[in-house]
Amino acid sequence: MADIDEKERLAHEKKCKEEFQELLTKDVDSQQEMFLKSFIFELGEDWKAIPQLAKSFKESCKVAGEGKMDMNHIQAAKFLQENGQTRTALERKRELKDIDINNDGRIAFIEYLLLHYKAMVLGAYHVRHKTECKHDLSKGGKGVTGVGMQLVEELVTIPLNLDPELVKALEDLGKAKKTRSYTTFQRPDKNELEQLLKEDQTKMAQIELSLAAARKKNLKKAKTANKALAAEKAKEAKAKKDASKAKRAAFAARAAMFNK
Repeated sequence: MADIDEKERLAHEKKCKEEFQELLTKDVDSQQEMFLKSFIFELGEDWKAIPQLAKSFKESCKVAGEGKMDMNHIQAAKFLQENGQTRTALERKRELKDIDINNDGRIAFIEYLLLHYKAMVLGAYHVRHKTECKHDLSKGGKGVTGVGMQLVEELVTIPLNLDPELVKALEDLGKAKKTRSYTTFQRPDKNELEQLLKEDQTKMAQIELSLAAARKKNLKKAKTANKALAAEKAKEAKAKKDASKAKRAAFAARAAMFNK
C-alpha cells in the first residue's frame, strides 16, 4: 500500500512539474493570469498589486539589457529588495535556489510571485490538504526553504468553483496587458501614442471594474454553496445520530423483554 501511495505521489509531482515547466515558457502576462486564477480569493483586495508587480518586473528585465523576460539570481535578489522583500544574503540565495524548480539559474515572474507570496501560497496548500504547517510564516515565509514543490502544486491546482465571468475577466486583464507592437511604418506619432495610452488606461480601468465585480459575485456564490454544503452535512449528521439513537432504543427494548 505504501509503495502505491509513493508511486501516486511521484506521478502527481511529475505532472505538477510538467505543467509548471510549460508555464515558464509563457510570457509575464500569461504567468500573471495563472497566479490570479489560482489565488484570486486568497489575495483579497491585494490582487491589484499583481499587475503592478508584473509591470515593474518587465521594466527591470529591460533595464538589465539581457533581452530576456526573466532574471538571474542577482537581479532577482535586487528586485526582491526593491519590493520590500528584505532578506539576508544567505536567505536570498537559499530561497531563490528553492524556487528555481527547473534549476536553470533564472527566475521567471511566476517563480518570483511564489517567493513574494510564499506564506500565502504555503498557507493555502496546508488548508487544502488539511495539514499543519510546521514552518514559521509569521515573517512572510522569509528564510523558509524546502517547500518549492508545495508552492508549485498549489499554483497549478486551480480552484474548482471559479465562475466563468471571473475567468473571462482574468483572461481579459492578461490580454490587455500585452505590449503593443508596431512595424516601422505603423509606429504612431506622439499625439497618436498619447491617445492610444489614454484608450489603454480606460480599457484597463473597465476590465479591473469587471474583474472586481466578477470576483465579488464569485465570492457570494461560493459562500452560498458552502452554506448549502454545511446544511447538507448537518442533515446527514442528524440522520446518523437519529439512526444510532433508534438502534440503541431498539436494543434496549429487546434487552428489557429478555429481562422479564
